Amino acid sequence: MTLKINIKQGIKGFGIIQSLFFFLLGFPLSNGSSIALYSSIIVGAILCFMHFISNKKYPIDNFVLVVLGTFVMGELLALVKCSNVATSLSASAHKIAILLVLYPVLNICIKSNENKHRAMQLFLYGATLLSIIVLINNTGIISIKAVLSEFATHRLAFYGIGPNVAARLFCIAALYSFYKIITTNFSNGKFLYVLCFISLLYAMLLTVSVSGLVLLVIGVIWIYSQFCKAESRIGKLSVVLAILLLFIVFIIVYNNVSYIKQQVDLIIYRQSLHAEGDDLNYLFHGRMIDVSEYLGYAINNFIFGCGYGCSSTVFDKTLHLPILAALIETGILGMVSIVIMYGKPFFNNIRMLRKRKDVFVIISLLIILGDMIQPNPNYIFTWFAILLPMFGNEMEAIEEKNVSYSINELRGLR
Repeated sequence: MTLKINIKQGIKGFGIIQSLFFFLLGFPLSNGSSIALYSSIIVGAILCFMHFISNKKYPIDNFVLVVLGTFVMGELLALVKCSNVATSLSASAHKIAILLVLYPVLNICIKSNENKHRAMQLFLYGATLLSIIVLINNTGIISIKAVLSEFATHRLAFYGIGPNVAARLFCIAALYSFYKIITTNFSNGKFLYVLCFISLLYAMLLTVSVSGLVLLVIGVIWIYSQFCKAESRIGKLSVVLAILLLFIVFIIVYNNVSYIKQQVDLIIYRQSLHAEGDDLNYLFHGRMIDVSEYLGYAINNFIFGCGYGCSSTVFDKTLHLPILAALIETGILGMVSIVIMYGKPFFNNIRMLRKRKDVFVIISLLIILGDMIQPNPNYIFTWFAILLPMFGNEMEAIEEKNVSYSINELRGLR
């Protein structure tokens, strides 16, 4: 009985500030300044400060200290030869904020699997509201051009957030809404999740992000195969097809058929921009590169990098490989920190995937893989999805242990 009481005490609801933090993670909308990128960080810092005042201890572990220490040392050495100190310090500040704010907040708030779902649901609400604003803006009824920006030939982007990163944000929320569609019934709000999924999918299409759509398709298939029971797959599949049909009808009615043609033409246009180069390279929009050029620079500057986030100024092109970019920008020490930062959640996800089905692990793995073709992916909302499976597992282990004890006790009664 005592154990059950302790478990219930560990599953606590979020307060206003905690709820605001997770909501803002999914709603990085700006009025033309960088404040939106840091709004959730500011709220998270307040949470950490309040925790420190009440507990006299900052909620940070040795893993974060190791990553933070190696990254800061690499960045300090890189500043010696950095030609754009302001850019480097700005990019580093965001990465450090993820370590000193996001990790502690998740440590404070996520105590159980129920907390994970509550946090992701708040994130979903924020991202859905953002997608609805995009939809309203497209109708022309309300114009918010100050907060939405056109990027790379009319692709949807936000201030400080490129179209591929925006697609990641909508992808995370869309995958979770799809999971709720598969695992809930209509009396528990399935129709609401259907509407969320349609709105998020529409916003994703506006980003014209091929990688984002690929991640979404893989995630939908993965989640469907994992969480849809064999005896109900035909019924669930009909629901999925009905959603897609509803979305197609929505696109045709809302945008006319010309919208679909416009998006297809835009993708073809993006391919044609690189048509004169290597076929495989232009297929991946410049992500297939001659690594030898970068490795030569990295070998000659393996201690002193060029400054975090500054590789594009050295090579006049954006490097879409974060591990190699970290080596070039912050030297061997900075690269080690990035490898550890991705490595721990990746291997933690693989270990958890062998034990049980977990939607958060699926989303985390997909975002990690997606980040491997992104330049300096240090956005707090993508790291939220990556790190979430690492927290709240202690309570589940206690519950599993309690169940095993109960079974053994019943066997003993026999």
